[in-house]
Formats: sequence, C-alpha cells, structure tokens
Amino acid sequence: MIHSKPSSSTAAEIPPEAYPYSSDEPLVGIERRGKELRQLILNNESRDVVISVLGGAGSDKTTLIYEVYQMVKLTKEQIEDGVYTLIYSRKGSRIIVSTRKRNISSCCATSHDFIYDLNLNPLTWEEASELFLKKAFPIGKCLISCEEWSEKIVKRCEGLPQAIVAIGNILSSKPQTIMEFKKVHDNLEFEPGSLEYIGKFLQSYYHLSPNLKSCFMYFSNFPEDYSVTRGRLIRLWIAEGFIEEKRGQTLEQVADEYLDELVQMSLVQVSRWDCEGRVRSCRVSNLARGFILSKSEKENFVTVITRPHTNLSQNHRRLSLHICTTNITREGLLSFLLAFPQEVVTLNLLRYLSLRNTKIDSLPKSIKKLQNLIVLDLRQTFVSELPMGILEIPKLLYLLVDCRGRNNATVGVEVSQGIRCLKWLQKLSLIKANNKNGSIVEDLGNLIELRKLGITELKNKDSRDFCASIENMENLSSLYVESANEFLDLNYVKKSPQMIENLSLGGRLHNIPEWILSLKGLFKLELKWSQLGKSPLEVLWDLPSLKVLHLHDAYSGENAAYCKFILLIV
Repeated sequence: MIHSKPSSSTAAEIPPEAYPYSSDEPLVGIERRGKELRQLILNNESRDVVISVLGGAGSDKTTLIYEVYQMVKLTKEQIEDGVYTLIYSRKGSRIIVSTRKRNISSCCATSHDFIYDLNLNPLTWEEASELFLKKAFPIGKCLISCEEWSEKIVKRCEGLPQAIVAIGNILSSKPQTIMEFKKVHDNLEFEPGSLEYIGKFLQSYYHLSPNLKSCFMYFSNFPEDYSVTRGRLIRLWIAEGFIEEKRGQTLEQVADEYLDELVQMSLVQVSRWDCEGRVRSCRVSNLARGFILSKSEKENFVTVITRPHTNLSQNHRRLSLHICTTNITREGLLSFLLAFPQEVVTLNLLRYLSLRNTKIDSLPKSIKKLQNLIVLDLRQTFVSELPMGILEIPKLLYLLVDCRGRNNATVGVEVSQGIRCLKWLQKLSLIKANNKNGSIVEDLGNLIELRKLGITELKNKDSRDFCASIENMENLSSLYVESANEFLDLNYVKKSPQMIENLSLGGRLHNIPEWILSLKGLFKLELKWSQLGKSPLEVLWDLPSLKVLHLHDAYSGENAAYCKFILLIV
C-alpha cells in the first residue's frame, strides 16, 4: 500500500501498546539491526521508496521500526496496522510495511534491495544470552548451577526476542534451581509446536482489539496454573470497564463473547466446561502468562508482587500479591477479617468488593459512600441483613449475598423494601422474601434488568405478587425459589420469562406450573421437597432443551424412563 505524503507535519505517533519495551529499558540487539535498517531509509534515492520489514511473530518488527524512527528523527505517521510513512523532505518519503508473509513483502517493496529480512538477522548468540540473562535472573547474574540449562533454553528460542522474554519471565518467578530450568527446557524441547505456539500466540495477541487486549492482560492478576471461574472473571472485566456496550445485549453477554473469542484464538485455555457447553473455568498457559507479565510490568497494567518486603510506589494501577507460604492456611488467611474494614468506604473509585468467606457479620451504613461500586460479593459470610446504605449505590449490578446459618447451612439475607431503587441490578441472590417490615416481593417487580434471582422463605400469601414481579423480568435466565415451609404456588404466572435456562424450586408443590412447560430454553431444572403425587418426568418429557434434572424428595412413586437427560439425580 502506497500513500501520498501527508500535508501536515504533525503526524501521529506509533501507539504505545504496539511498542513492547519501556522507554528506559536497554534494547538488546536493536541498535545493530536498527543501523542496518537505517541505511535503507537514508539512501540516496530521491523518489518515494517502500521498504518491507519481514519477520515472524515475536521477531520485534514493531520495536525495530520504532527505534529507527527515534534514530532518524523524521516526521512519522502510522497509517494502519503494519504500514508507516516517514517524511524525508530532501530524499522523498519512505514507507515501511511490516509483514510476516514473504510474498507480501516482495509485492510492497520498491525492489528486492529494500526488503529487510529479520529471519536472516535474528539475535546473535551473545545478544540472545544477554536478553535472557536480564529477564530470567532478577539478580542480573546467571547462577553457575543453571548455566548449562540456560544455554539450552536460549538455543531452543532460536533468536526470537519475545520468545526469550516470555520464557525468561516465567523463570524469573520460579526458584532458581536446575530442576525448574530443566522442566522449562523440556517443555520447549518435547512439546510439539511449543515455539510455533509462541509465534501464533504473538500473532493473535497483536491483532486483538484494545478491549480484548485488556481482558487478556487481566490474566496476569492470577497465579501460575490458576483456573478462574467464568462468572468471577466476567464480573471483574465488567467492573474494570473493559466491556464495550452493544445495543440489545447486556454487558455480561458481550463479556461472554469476548471470552469465547479468546478461547477460539487459543489465547485462553478452558479448564472445565459446564453441562451447557459454556466455559466454567479457564486459565492461560505458562508461556502466555510469561509474556503478559512482561507486558503488564512495562505498561503498569498489573504489578505482581512475588516477594515479601517489596518496596511499592504510589503509581500502581493494579496490585496482585503472589506470595506463597506454608505457615498459613486458606481458612487462616480469611478468618483474620472479623469486621468490615472502615477504611474501605474511603475508596471512592472502588468498583469491585468481595468479602466472600470472611467472618464479618455486618456492613456499616457508610457503605453508601462507594458510589462507583458495581460488584458486591458477600457470599458465605455472617451478614444476615443489609443496611439501607446499599440502596444508595446507583451503579450496583451484582449483589451476591448469602449467610452462614446453623450447622453452616446457607440461608438468605434480609434486604429493605427500597430494593426497587437498584433498578440496574443484573444478579440478586440469595435474599429473603420478607424482612421485619413485611414482604419485598412486590418491589422486585421494578428490577426489570435482573438476569439471576435467588429468593428464600417465600410465603404462600405472597405468591400472586411474586408471580407478577417475575413477569416483568424479561431477561431472567436463572431463578431460585424456596418456600417458607408452605406450599409453593407459582400458578399465577401468565406471561413466563422465556429466557429462563436454570430453574430451581424448593418446597411442596400441588403440581408442576403450566408456564414451566412453555420454557423452550430451559436447560436445567431442580425440584426439592416437592412431594408430588406422581413422577414429574411425564410432563417434563416434552421440554426440548431440558438436559439436567435434579430431583430431591420430589415425588413418591417409581422411577420413569429418563434416557434423554445428560444428568439425572434422584
């Protein structure tokens, strides 16, 4: 692609995200290759010239071009990905095209003499060793015991700068032992396509949109080999503001698409699938993690602390502590938090607050000061009642609560009638249908954006109001309802939420409500303590999408045929 000279001398800079090194970091091997490329640019040609920089993913094409810009100090403009224009008033313009494909470089270049092939100019052995030393050894010096395996690893990286950086970062966070270095080398040597994976991985990464890059980089928050659940990951992405709004879709639906795209591009690995074929938990490979750790550090995206007593600055955007010790258990780590830390309410920009599995038993009224809070997770705590201040947090999308009762049983949490004020809530669970002042089920009808609702202790007298409320929730996809030791009467629903995929009913039933039989997308159904007179399988058989059925004290009678179900628990 050849473009005419820009008329303005104030051209755009290469975007920082395309440049893989920080400005104060020594660039190994760049100076030598930069001089060679510079000679092509500052030739005696008076005409416009197109120069092709050819190299595979991870060969530092962008870094090289950036550095040459700094050397020649010309006006520069990035026209689009991989195409740059240099204005050289005395000698004409210079257009640089960076590509991985040889046929493209041949077509674009003015002549064969204007192709700079990084495949023929990889890092020298000395340069590759120097780069590996900087990345793999925090002390800046290779341990004698690791020298042999270090040399083998550098040789296996075949002069690819970003492969060396990625693997060096992996080793920098591991014990400096022969065993660890041998393990990394063997993964590179014997796993088919390990270096090819790095190349494809880098190619995929550099073609991500800014939002997808942020979502992918966020995995650097998590420890090595850690699988994060889909729900938690998506809520974190949303709270961070990484998810772009799309008309007709919720943020969670868009985030699901982002995750699926990262999986399809092999940047994210699925650890577990759920019964519906969706990602249940996922992780990134150690090679990918090494790369994004390096990028996160340079861009101040996430600062990972792996050693105690590390000096911290005031400029960290995100801080993740990965300090291992055998002196404390998970239960011990959580149990120290017995009360809500009052300092938290001073964090005006806080968007995500999880106190899950701690021993706190109350929240202060001042919680309302957290005006930017999007996610509040209080599951498995001893908080039995939410303060009125919760109702004054306008941006709250996820209110995830439940209380540990007697014998560690999970029970609902009391909320105020004013719950109607949180009109943007997406998920609300697990709450009681009544509080000290009466029922809240009528107020739930205002929460028309709800996608998940979990409610306990529903009384028979409130059944009509509850049915009217869920009729308003057109986006509802998950519903959990438990009665207060009374018959659960849900026959008042006239217009059922057709998006429901997961439904759980706990309590005695006279019959299976007819509206349930109209749920064409219902995938999972749970019936507990229903005590129906006959098997519900006969009426549930025709539900086209039902694959998972849990029956616990649901009926008295013989088992019916159930061959259509993926999972049937009786």
